[in-house]
Amino acid sequence: MRSEGKWDGKFIAELAGWLGTDGLKFFGDILDKYKTLNVVLPGKPPHPVHMREGMQVRNHMRHLHTEMGHPYEDAHWYDNHWMAAVKECLGIETKCIDCDDTGYTWQLVEGSYKKVNCPACKGG
Repeated sequence: MRSEGKWDGKFIAELAGWLGTDGLKFFGDILDKYKTLNVVLPGKPPHPVHMREGMQVRNHMRHLHTEMGHPYEDAHWYDNHWMAAVKECLGIETKCIDCDDTGYTWQLVEGSYKKVNCPACKGG
């Protein structure tokens, strides 16, 4: 749960506890190497973190919201905020949750997605 730019401490503590030492290390290592969690790790087949581990995090965030009596968010909210929640679990504040501090987002332009500067933080 996030309001006025801050995560609820209990929510983050519960999520961090669920991730455990191994989960926090996994995501911390990805951030150290790639500077973002939105990566496709090399391999055969490629390993899209957003679709694999990210889905598990999003599902647990839904579970926590239900347990804590928080109004259920839609799927897009979880897609857009799971990386910021994981970073918060690692003690890393996310300044712009719209782009996970990458400075860009993807927008549908004339039928295809284009990489554009984040409208919220103007690209950094």
